This record gives sequence, C-alpha cells and structure tokens, in this order.
Amino acid sequence: MLGQRLVCGNACGEELYLDTPAENMLENYIEWFKDSEVTKYMLNFSAFSLEQEKEWFKKCAEDPNGVYWSIMLGDKHIGGTAISRIDWRIGTGVTGIVIGDKNY
Repeated sequence: MLGQRLVCGNACGEELYLDTPAENMLENYIEWFKDSEVTKYMLNFSAFSLEQEKEWFKKCAEDPNGVYWSIMLGDKHIGGTAISRIDWRIGTGVTGIVIGDKNY
C-alpha cells in the first residue's frame, strides 16, 4: 500500500515529510540508482528500466504487507522509504531508506 502524508519537521528551512509516492517520481529512482554512491549499501540491487519501475510501483500499491513513502523536502523528492514484509499479527517488518538526491 502507498503511505499517507506524514509531516516530520523542518530541515534546511523547509518542511520535511513522507508523502504518498506518485508514478511521476519513478524517473528519479532510475537516475539515482545509476549512481554507485547511492546504491553501494543497498542489498540485492539492480537498476530498473522505466517499465520495470512502473511494475514495481504497481506491486507496491497493491502490497497489503508493505507501506511505501516518498521522502520530500519542501516540494523536492529526495528519496524513499518503506516498511515491507509486515507481519501484522506480531507487529514486525523490514525497513529501508534511500536518499537519492546527493545534495542531501
């Protein structure tokens, strides 16, 4: 499922928040994931095409055991985060975060 907007505070003089991901943000991930500095600590990583990103986005939106957000600073998309493989019964999940915009 795609997470709802959560305001986190201020950073760099702008509002920092998690927001519902949008398909028009997928090209950012493609660009970020071409950069080995962004991906060097990611496990099981491989770069995706736009079509593969769209398929991934669709799976995320339909995933009942995951919550996915875009990390926003003001109106700028700077990264993404998620809780995946959620076991709702015992309250566990796996988290991940990527700050793709190297200015942050």
